[in-house]
Amino acid sequence: MKNILVINDRSAEADNAIAFALELASNTDSGLLLWNTFEQPVAKRQRAYATAPFRVGGHQHANGLSVSNDVWLQRHNTANVPVENYYTSNFTASHIAEFAIKKDVWMIVKGTTESDVEQSVFENDHTQSILNSANCPILLIPERSDKRRFDKMVYTADLRYCRLEVLRMLVKLAQPHQSDIMVAHIAAKGLPDVTEQYANEVFSTEISSNVKYPNLYFNHIKERNIPKAIDVMVDVMGADLLVLVNHKFHFEEIVGHKLSGRLPDYLHIPLLVFPS
Repeated sequence: MKNILVINDRSAEADNAIAFALELASNTDSGLLLWNTFEQPVAKRQRAYATAPFRVGGHQHANGLSVSNDVWLQRHNTANVPVENYYTSNFTASHIAEFAIKKDVWMIVKGTTESDVEQSVFENDHTQSILNSANCPILLIPERSDKRRFDKMVYTADLRYCRLEVLRMLVKLAQPHQSDIMVAHIAAKGLPDVTEQYANEVFSTEISSNVKYPNLYFNHIKERNIPKAIDVMVDVMGADLLVLVNHKFHFEEIVGHKLSGRLPDYLHIPLLVFPS
């Protein structure tokens, strides 16, 4: 079984990310792994559900349901999603990347805060470093995001370099609710834009025919001011997930030079970033 990994630092945004990831795991037949960035409580250690430790990067992690999330998971895990907990208060990006490979993780989920105070252990370890090291995408969930599904996903890319593997992953996310997927073409910085006719031809012959998902659409975005374009996608088109590829095309224009535990103020929907 493939797994979803959630970074849990016992913050409010982490709790929200766990709630979202549980629903996502249920819809995609995945297991749920919690990477707890704190030591396992002694009392809980004595009655852990599983006693076998997991060793990664020279650190040993005992797994069992955590004290803070135990009751909540028992109450809300109605689909009986397999849940495992791992504890470590000292880790690096390479530890998480190694762990993700060994545990067949297909997505990492992280909550983001709206606070100016940087308190997240994961942020201190650099979210960008995790993305650079991992072989799977990272999903960032805003602290106040209360939706538990995506109805319209927008993959922002220059159509000439649209990645089919990204779209196929989005189809996996979209299928449980037959959600819409939109490829939003914005010409890469420094490149001339394409004509409407050429864009539609490329989308039809090179993308849609290879992905074969009925709710896959295309939009030619001509607004070159990226924050304004994102506003249109969210407020006018109703996008509830923005999709990017690490350090490709509009990545830095949207999130800056690197990911962190805070998203830009104008981006109040979840962000899914794929490795480059």
